[in-house]
Amino acid sequence: MISDEEIRKYYELQGMYGDHVKQTYASGDLFTRYWQNMRRIIVERLIEELEVDSLLDVGCAEGLYTVFLAHKRVYSVGIDISLPKLIRAKKRYGRRNVLFIQADAENLLFSDNLFDLVLLIDVLRYLRNPERALKKSILSFKKVCNSPVENASEDFKEFRESYA
Repeated sequence: MISDEEIRKYYELQGMYGDHVKQTYASGDLFTRYWQNMRRIIVERLIEELEVDSLLDVGCAEGLYTVFLAHKRVYSVGIDISLPKLIRAKKRYGRRNVLFIQADAENLLFSDNLFDLVLLIDVLRYLRNPERALKKSILSFKKVCNSPVENASEDFKEFRESYA
């Protein structure tokens, strides 16, 4: 089995030799650019509708969504396991209401109910234990965005309490 240290080293190297934002949005591959831009547009629209003041962006890479959210909210925190990606994020988007922290999504150390919302965009498929990361993330936030399903908030409350 791959150790946590080997995983961390892999993402450090990936971060040193690749700029996720440039690779994703400046790619000559039209399909990749279209897909990534559609995802960005969908996330931005959802965020604009939310009534939250604090956000945790798990697996933030170079902080694209973290910073967008900081424009709309009081503060955003982005975490990623790759220090080189976080350094690029800080250089590109350094703002007073954005904080970038090197952390492992499966071992979040934030207090319960600290954030209004937690985002995990394209993160779970890369984790060895996605259920653990979800449990930690669920306990870190206070509320859920409004849903067209009337009882979604109550259903979520029961789901969240099962992990507490």
